[in-house]
Amino acid sequence: MELPALTELAIVDSPALTELAPLARLADHPALTRLVLLSVPGVTDLAPLAELDNITYLDYSGTDAAEGGGSSLKGSSLADISPLAEMRGLRDLALTWSDALTDLTPVAQMTELDTLYLDAIPLLTDLGPVGGLTGLTKLTVQRSPSLSDLTPLAGLSGLKSLYLSYNLGITDLTPLAGLTGLTELLLYGNTSLTDVSPLAGLTNLTTLGLLDSSVTDVSALAVLPNLMIM
Repeated sequence: MELPALTELAIVDSPALTELAPLARLADHPALTRLVLLSVPGVTDLAPLAELDNITYLDYSGTDAAEGGGSSLKGSSLADISPLAEMRGLRDLALTWSDALTDLTPVAQMTELDTLYLDAIPLLTDLGPVGGLTGLTKLTVQRSPSLSDLTPLAGLSGLKSLYLSYNLGITDLTPLAGLTGLTELLLYGNTSLTDVSPLAGLTNLTTLGLLDSSVTDVSALAVLPNLMIM
């Protein structure tokens, strides 16, 4: 079937889907730039996507929506994202709900990324591969309870928005002190976080989210007159 005008393909709520091989043909549809794979817990092999250089936006979620909401949701067993490093056109990547993913090494090759969204990847502890993505303007890493070290983010000077919510291991914000381009920083639900003084030099910061954290003293941020704390 020829679909020359197709610009976006979404496959949603397909728990029985396991094979993406037919999607390799999408390389013949240069107009297609957005690929959404939501609630596809059976998909663990992303190799068929490797040649899709036309895709600029990829959203993968391993959640089985049929299981219901809240804490009962479980992720997929996706562990290998190396095929995505071959997708030369990627600018926006979202990876969510993967219970087996621990290694972000392939992300280091995605140097053209503008936006990276990582959510509900419980075994994630190392953001090292993200540290070289100096073109990022928006980064989300949330609901990774074992994550504690933000040091790899220290060099991402182009970031405008940084969302680091519900990462229970985060206690030290010192690596963020040099990210002076930040305008928005969300730290919701980081219950181990008590000290926000390293943020005092973020002069462009206008929005700071601290709901459900353990921060009680924000006096160090009084030097930021345009800051709204939520």
